Amino acid sequence: MAVQKIKPVRYEKRVLSKEEALDKRSEAIEKREASFTAKEEQLKQREKKVDELSQQRVQELERISGLTSEQAKEYLLKTVEEDVKHDTAKMIKELEAQAKEEADKKAKEYTGKRYGEWGKFRGFRNSGRGRNQPG
Repeated sequence: MAVQKIKPVRYEKRVLSKEEALDKRSEAIEKREASFTAKEEQLKQREKKVDELSQQRVQELERISGLTSEQAKEYLLKTVEEDVKHDTAKMIKELEAQAKEEADKKAKEYTGKRYGEWGKFRGFRNSGRGRNQPG
């Protein structure tokens, strides 16, 4: 009989031990939850403060510039558009000048070859004085 009494006592101790461990875990989880809740509240307060500061900054910029944020956006877009137009026009002029140079160069090469062939065909040669004379 003594053996049978020992088993329930051991079992009861094990159960109590496990209950204590569960209670400790439960307390730890509750502490973590409380900590998370506090941190969440702090984050909400910080977010609110950031929003307030952002709004104050926008209002101060509007006051200083005399423009609303919408007017400032329009001004910025217009300025960027003008810059792009100017840069594009400059690039087009440069490309046109480059194309004209290349076209002039090709034309000189072409006309030089043509006149040289024409001179040979007609029996003319270059005398070195700038004019073609019969050869």
